[in-house]
Amino acid sequence: MAFVHVVEGKQRGRTWNLVEGYPFVLTVHEVGAERIESVRMPARSAFAPEPLGARPFDGSLHEAPDCSVHTAILDHRIPCLGFALTEHTRLNVRPERLAEIGIPAGRWLNQLKQAVRDGQDPCSIIIRFRLAEAS
Repeated sequence: MAFVHVVEGKQRGRTWNLVEGYPFVLTVHEVGAERIESVRMPARSAFAPEPLGARPFDGSLHEAPDCSVHTAILDHRIPCLGFALTEHTRLNVRPERLAEIGIPAGRWLNQLKQAVRDGQDPCSIIIRFRLAEAS
């Protein structure tokens, strides 16, 4: 696993004496022509690799409800990957329109967006918030 060894070597070139309880974890995927091998590298262990196993390479690196990451091996005469990040559902709210109709932005927007991503009918979603008093 050449790439994993490169990342591990870079991490060993640093001193990690202040990250014992730090929850940060690197997940490193080494992509080969036929399979992907993965390791976890937690800060708490000075980024020592912990094998996660291997799987066949199908182009998919990451799948989540909000996005996916795919990769392809490119021919650049050196080891090289191309990446595509796809957002599954992108919901934008224009803050100036909210201001025009007197509705404050807030946490309720994220709740509304998540409900729409989850497939709920936007007209059936009830969000409660207080409008600011008019001066």
